[in-house]
Amino acid sequence: MAKNAKLVPVRLLDCTGSGRYSNVIAALDWILSPENPNPKTQAVLNLSIGGPGSAALNTAILRLTNAGITVVAAAGNEATDACTRSPAGAPSAITVGATTLLDVPASYSNQGKCVDIFAPGSGILSSWIGAPDATYTANGTSMASPHVAGAAAIYLGLNPGASVSQVAQYLDAESTKGAITSLKAETVNKLLYISPTDGGAPIVPPVVAQRSVTNITHQSADILIDVNPGFAPTTLSFEYGPDSTFTTSKTATIVPGMVDGGAPTTASVALSSLSPETIYHFRIIGVNESGRVVSNSGSFTTLTPPVTLPIARIAPATNITAYSVTLNGVAQAGNAPTKVTFIYGTDPEFKINTKTVAASPFDISGGTNFFNVSSNISFIDGGKKYY
Repeated sequence: MAKNAKLVPVRLLDCTGSGRYSNVIAALDWILSPENPNPKTQAVLNLSIGGPGSAALNTAILRLTNAGITVVAAAGNEATDACTRSPAGAPSAITVGATTLLDVPASYSNQGKCVDIFAPGSGILSSWIGAPDATYTANGTSMASPHVAGAAAIYLGLNPGASVSQVAQYLDAESTKGAITSLKAETVNKLLYISPTDGGAPIVPPVVAQRSVTNITHQSADILIDVNPGFAPTTLSFEYGPDSTFTTSKTATIVPGMVDGGAPTTASVALSSLSPETIYHFRIIGVNESGRVVSNSGSFTTLTPPVTLPIARIAPATNITAYSVTLNGVAQAGNAPTKVTFIYGTDPEFKINTKTVAASPFDISGGTNFFNVSSNISFIDGGKKYY
């Protein structure tokens, strides 16, 4: 049990059969009476009893749960429908069926839609009467029910003020689903699980969320992520892409990729090789033994590429005749509309006897593509050297 959980003293009852329900109901009403000096908050009542269905007993249990006391009841050992028994059929109680070591329902355990959860009930070793160290091994849903009551007490000890419904929701969420075989129709397949945190807080699904998106450029961005691991090793993953539905998303590395503990922390993602002027959508996924959580999607828009100087290189002239030539070159725009021209003449310093003509293509754009450009020149003088 967690170190800060309250131990709530209660009167122990061992009553079966419909003939003694009046005494049971009186005992339940005593719990809420001024005569009971024990705390009535953060209390868990285990009812390892059973008998025919009783509306009066079920109503007495409802008075307890309405007062904030969690009531856990054995499903009963008649191999029948738990809804026909009391307190197993009490709607406000957490009704517990029994399983064996093989994770199958015990042959004696009642089942049906009134069973909320299963717990080990066969071959249970416990203390006994007669000596301080006496033990006894017993079978029954009366053994399964205290397992769930103990789990509820741990949760209440770690979450003071939790309501009856919150206790039930926690036990339901933490239970192992689909582990039990050979169940009857309309019976839940949920096996009790309580986090083995050695007195620590119960394991809960992680919390993951975007904290900030910074250092956005035309091809990169840095994303900071808020994480609460939920008291268990939590694996983080990151999906992103231009598709807001994430059907064609990519994944990126989160640092660190796994976090643990119960304190909020951060992780980060450095995105690169992005396309400029593009809206990117992203989401964070956290997984621990208690569940998988997907954050709300975030988005950012990459910037326009920065304008840089264009690149221009000459290539050998072709189609040379006595009066014409084709000038050739290669050009790249500097992420801005760029015009390409050739300058030629007989002066190597291009100060005199120089002409400027448009290249083909004349207008180019983009920051990565190289364009082959040329210009056909006529009416030059034969026998002269041109630059």
